[in-house]
Amino acid sequence: MLEQLQPPATSFRGKAPRSVRIGVLAAMALICAALVWWSAWGQSVTSDEAAHLPAGYSYLRTGDFRLNPEHPPLAKLVCALPLLAFHPKAPIPSTAWKEDDEWAFGWKFLAMNKAILVPMVAWARLPMAMLTGLLLFMTGWWVSEVFGLGAGVFSTLLLGANPEILDHGRWVTTDMPAAALGFFTLYAAWKWLSGPNWKRASIMGLVLGLAVASKDSCLILPPMMLLQALAFLFSSRARPSWRDWSVALAACAVGPVVVLMACYESWTGPLRYIGGMSGINANHLVFFLRYLMGHVQYGVYPQYFIMAWLLKTPFPLLVAQIVGMGALAVSVGRAIRSKAGLAPDVWDGLALVGGAILVFALMSWKADDIGVRYILPVVPIFAWLSGRAFARMGRRGRALLVVLALWGLVDAGRAWPDLGGSFDEFLPGPTIAYLDDSNVSWGEGLLALKAEMKHLKLDRIGYGALGGRIDPRIYGLKLDRSVEGSSGLPRPGWYAFDPNFLLRDPGFLWLAYRRPDFNADGYWIYHLQGDIPAQAHQAYTHLLQEHPYDPFLWFHIASQDEAQGKLKTAEKEFGIALKIWPGYLDARKSRAALRLRLGDAAGAKSDQAIIAGIVRYVLSGLRGKAPGTSGSLWAPLGG
Repeated sequence: MLEQLQPPATSFRGKAPRSVRIGVLAAMALICAALVWWSAWGQSVTSDEAAHLPAGYSYLRTGDFRLNPEHPPLAKLVCALPLLAFHPKAPIPSTAWKEDDEWAFGWKFLAMNKAILVPMVAWARLPMAMLTGLLLFMTGWWVSEVFGLGAGVFSTLLLGANPEILDHGRWVTTDMPAAALGFFTLYAAWKWLSGPNWKRASIMGLVLGLAVASKDSCLILPPMMLLQALAFLFSSRARPSWRDWSVALAACAVGPVVVLMACYESWTGPLRYIGGMSGINANHLVFFLRYLMGHVQYGVYPQYFIMAWLLKTPFPLLVAQIVGMGALAVSVGRAIRSKAGLAPDVWDGLALVGGAILVFALMSWKADDIGVRYILPVVPIFAWLSGRAFARMGRRGRALLVVLALWGLVDAGRAWPDLGGSFDEFLPGPTIAYLDDSNVSWGEGLLALKAEMKHLKLDRIGYGALGGRIDPRIYGLKLDRSVEGSSGLPRPGWYAFDPNFLLRDPGFLWLAYRRPDFNADGYWIYHLQGDIPAQAHQAYTHLLQEHPYDPFLWFHIASQDEAQGKLKTAEKEFGIALKIWPGYLDARKSRAALRLRLGDAAGAKSDQAIIAGIVRYVLSGLRGKAPGTSGSLWAPLGG
């Protein structure tokens, strides 16, 4: 397919009139925004929204930014504006408010307004849906401006088929604003470089300020803009004058300051922004096990975000993205062989690829391994590169790319509305075998679960979800909650589980590898019957045959055996887990407690001493760092 690339042309500008380009791309963007917002009405509040949305409303009501200070306020403020029409109650004053407890405040806020919760939250999501549509439009607009309307339509189609864009376009979080406003900033920088003047410089500074005020990771935009500037300097295009550079630099310095002052309603806004950054990851647990492809460790996986991108991107869209990067590489290779200079669009593509690499590098260095959403800003960049490849290919190559985009749309339709749990369709096994956290569920399926219970004529259902999920009783659900970490097997009956709960709990991990009877927008529903202990043991035995050196599985089957009274067997299995990974704290703590039950005080004391030593080592090693951000935790803990 790459061999069909056309030779460099002097111009890729399409012949379609400006009004036609606006009409076609705007129609596609509006359809996407409408679908995203429509789906938002059927989704319950996610765990992050429980903190962000009430915090944003408290900002509007009081002008006090004490809640959720680690994230900039702009996105929360905009999404909270529709709430003013509902006049919701707020727990001000309350203990949660006085103690700056954003989660307790958020949960109480939602409970106080449960009568209007569904429409109130849906309208709060409207700005995000509109921003998603605008991202599609601007991606297609930039591509069509350089490569023609056909390429612009293809890029828009490709981006609109991406389940991560559709999924995160409906939540009140900072992820979509970072992706959209970051891409708008890069476009504004490209426009200024193409024809520098003070108006374009002002727009560039303003959009940069909006991006920075939406998410702190947007501070990576200035280096990305520098790459764009270098691309212009190395290409044959006209260069801005020193006066133009001075105006642009001033705009980029003043824009974020002005926007932050406006958001915080104070001249101290930039200082508050910097102070809030110190709280990033500060509320994350140091000894929380990070999970990737069935393996666990403390600290972070350097390869996490590359793997998450490969695993979460549907196959046809991944192929289209790879074709886009491959086409750019072919253009570079041809220019080198012919000893000709690189075309301007090649330089622009290289700058965008460099920016994507910076995003992956920053997230791998600083972000916790909890979601592919952190690299959402690279998705429109890949769509731009794929649009460039579309413009440079022959008819057969374009046809194949269109087939890939339509295939992606079909995949998104099949996954709808559980877009958050969407993975590459060709991956074997359950999705929980690869990634966890927001990659599989954010707890947004409570309304779907309520509808499924009504369909099944169930008054009550067993329920399991990690801490931090919304209380189902807010939506009128009657549930028998399973105890997190109980290690006990469930009794026969109907159950609904958040997949993350299955992954973390020894009593239920085996169910993660069994196809659920129903999927209620991310809640897996099972009808358990027969000899459940035998089913669990058989499942664990099968898993250990496939993965005999997985301490995670040994810990789970040991916990199961302990719960069933097989204490000696459990001690042996805990020992196997610790032989594979000496620093597995959960396994060592469990074995220490089990040894006390067996009367082995000396063995328990030995385990407790090792635990204390590991804790001292880790906490001293994290001095000056935010918890959960150090990849060096893996080395001393074995494995």
